[in-house]
Amino acid sequence: MPRAEDTDWPQIAALDEVLLRRQPSPVIELNRTVAVARCEGPAAGLVLVEAILAQRQFIARPLAQL
Repeated sequence: MPRAEDTDWPQIAALDEVLLRRQPSPVIELNRTVAVARCEGPAAGLVLVEAILAQRQFIARPLAQL
């Protein structure tokens, strides 16, 4: 069974960055944030979450109510 510890989080963050440039979306940003948090630590992820919330694109969506 696959484990999160075995995931190449830096690669996923990099691929999400490419995807963001091609097709910007708040959901892709949030996915990238999770990948960054997994490889750089929770503090790095929280900085990105704050930046996403500052853009106010998630305000009306339940995901923003963390």
